[in-house]
Order: sequence, then C-alpha cells, then structure tokens
Amino acid sequence: MKPLKFIAALFLVFSFLAPATAFAGEAVYYLFRHAEKIEGGENPRDPGLTDEGITRAENLVELLEDTGVTRIFSSDYIRTRETVAPLSAATGVAIEIYDPRDLPGFADSLKEIDGVIVISGHSNTTPELTALLSGHVTEPMEESEYDRLYRVERSGEEFTLTVLKQD
Repeated sequence: MKPLKFIAALFLVFSFLAPATAFAGEAVYYLFRHAEKIEGGENPRDPGLTDEGITRAENLVELLEDTGVTRIFSSDYIRTRETVAPLSAATGVAIEIYDPRDLPGFADSLKEIDGVIVISGHSNTTPELTALLSGHVTEPMEESEYDRLYRVERSGEEFTLTVLKQD
C-alpha cells in the first residue's frame, strides 16, 4: 500500500510542476523577414539576395552579434538562409531549418527554448509567427517591407513584444 501512495504522491507533484515549468526560463526572440530578394532572375521561385539585401544581412550582424545568440532558425529558402548566414558565421551558431507551413507547432517549440533566438522568415509568415509566439496582435507586412524587426521577450509565461525598424 505504501508504494502506491508514494507513486500517487509523485504523480500529483509532477502534474502540478509540468504546467509551471513549461515556460519557466527566459528568452528573447528576434523575428524578421528575409532581406531584399532578387526579382525575376534565373531562379524566380527561390531567389537569393540583392546587393541591398546582402548589406541588410550584414547589418543584422552589427545589430545582433553582441546579444548572445544561442539559436538561429530559417525557412529552407535561399533568401532566408542568406539573410542569417553572416550572423551564423559571426557567432558560430548553426542555422536550423524550420517548416513555415506549421507555424503553430513551431511557435510551441520556440516557447520551450531559452536563450536568444533569431528567426528569419517571410512577409506572410513572420507577423503570424510573432503573434502566435507573443500572444500579441501584429499588423500584416507589405511585400515591399524589409525593415521591420520583432523583439519578443519571454520571462516565465509573460511575453512582451517590441516592434523595431532596421536601418
């Protein structure tokens, strides 16, 4: 009888701890759309970055290099990977690929990661992912907009959203 009570007590303790530790740590997420892409060109479905886009990607290094980046995520497109490639090289943090077709699942997995996380996405996915992650309403992003950067801070279960503009 005693072993059953002990197991029941352990189960009860862990059932109370699980929700409390789901978002127990702290994280800062930086989410942005890929930099300026080549229009048309020889690979119109998966273009790389323009010279302006390459400059913007290099400027992200200056902006984020000293934040202590621990994870870098990108969708599996040339333009999104090229946007974070200079940051990856500068920090030594590998680029991890995520599926932009499963934003709710990706947002849930991001909530379990502590540290400083960078996510390179698209005009049609970045605002939605930011909203799913932060719980705050975000404005749609124009197709011509490349300078919006979201900063989401998580402390425990509290999420704070700040919208920034890149130069």
